[in-house]
Amino acid sequence: AKGTLGEVKRDGAVFIAELRGLSQRLAEDSGRLYTAACSADLGDAHCTVERGWIAATRRALEQADVAAGAVRNGARPTAANWAAFLFDYGAFLPPIAGGPSETLAGNNIAYRGDLLGNRLPYAELGFWKAFVNERLAREGRRLVTAPEMVVTWRRDESLARVVRLRYHFGRCFAARAVIRIASPPSSAPSGMRAC
Repeated sequence: AKGTLGEVKRDGAVFIAELRGLSQRLAEDSGRLYTAACSADLGDAHCTVERGWIAATRRALEQADVAAGAVRNGARPTAANWAAFLFDYGAFLPPIAGGPSETLAGNNIAYRGDLLGNRLPYAELGFWKAFVNERLAREGRRLVTAPEMVVTWRRDESLARVVRLRYHFGRCFAARAVIRIASPPSSAPSGMRAC
């Protein structure tokens, strides 16, 4: 029989070892979780904040409901990493202009506290921030870019994954366009889940 040792406990003078079979590895988490929302947490190894980010964010949110900043590419310089970065964040390479904006960097964004919770119903469904921001703009909320809010994106991507995600993102945004045409702007698509 092949396998590995799992948890080892001591019970008095006796040691009890858990023996795990080969199928145990199938139940273990491996790799990164990829979802419609960014799988990196702001400030983790995949999305680091620059000095002054918190102060810049506070200043921006004194004037706006939603603020977002610039994104630097700190990933290894491979074709796949640059492709992934440019698709998602190319428009947010520093320097960026500050002020009102309809398009915000999804991995470097902050919302005023009173907008959280029930105010962002699509967020609970796992929708991209772009959809939430679109709705907030329709409600008359102020969305701005703040050049001093800078994060560095550090993620290794495969070219196959970049192409696959672009395909799915394109389908999702096309579906949203069809729904937008077919539905009044004030109505939320019923039953629509994250793309």
